Amino acid sequence: MKPPSTQLLFVLGAACGLAIGVLFGMIIGNLALGMPTGAMLALVFAFRLSGLDKSEP
Repeated sequence: MKPPSTQLLFVLGAACGLAIGVLFGMIIGNLALGMPTGAMLALVFAFRLSGLDKSEP
């Protein structure tokens, strides 16, 4: 079984980050604060899941 592609993991991480940001915004009652938080989380999750944050020689 081959590992999932980097693009798929990147998209999955981005979607998870945005979903968490929207949920956070709904919980605190301020989507204007939740969306930027979600965007930052999306980038972090996407790079970590896809493995693009590792520097390879």
